[in-house]
Amino acid sequence: MLTKPQMRAQQTARIANQIQQKPEQIAQLETRLLQLPQFQQAQTVAITYSMSQEIPTHKIIQTAQQQKKHVFLPQTLPHHQMVFRQINETTQWQRSKFGVWEPQTGPILTQGADLTVVPCLAVAADSHKRLGFGGGFYDRYLAQVKTYSVVLVLPVMLFATAAWPEAAYDYPITEIISSTKEINA
Repeated sequence: MLTKPQMRAQQTARIANQIQQKPEQIAQLETRLLQLPQFQQAQTVAITYSMSQEIPTHKIIQTAQQQKKHVFLPQTLPHHQMVFRQINETTQWQRSKFGVWEPQTGPILTQGADLTVVPCLAVAADSHKRLGFGGGFYDRYLAQVKTYSVVLVLPVMLFATAAWPEAAYDYPITEIISSTKEINA
């Protein structure tokens, strides 16, 4: 079994390669999310701006805004905490120490969003626990709020069982949305 840092390094390269080579699978993920009843009914959506090694989220954000949903993106804080701020055309942005664009202004979401799209590098089909980018920001957040959480995964991201050590504080995701039924052993 790989350590979490080893698995993160392996997955980052694999995902970046798949994103470039499989645009049709990215489109399938977007469509499946947008058709999800929980997305359609959601008034508030929490999501992150994706980086190059993540499933693209820009189209999802744009669609949610066009549907007049309130869209919130994370702002990281000291001590591995984060808040979600509502974004609009007047939002002021700053690149975080992780290289992610984060809102610096806008109302803070005071309760869990109706739907939260959680970033991940890998997810275990049996436990619904994900391997994130480190730091535990989302695990802490999900443990504190009520939200319908989803991850979007390509085949290289979906494992039957975790190939990394799962910790007690790893918080399970409500739903895994995959572009195929393919699961890694």
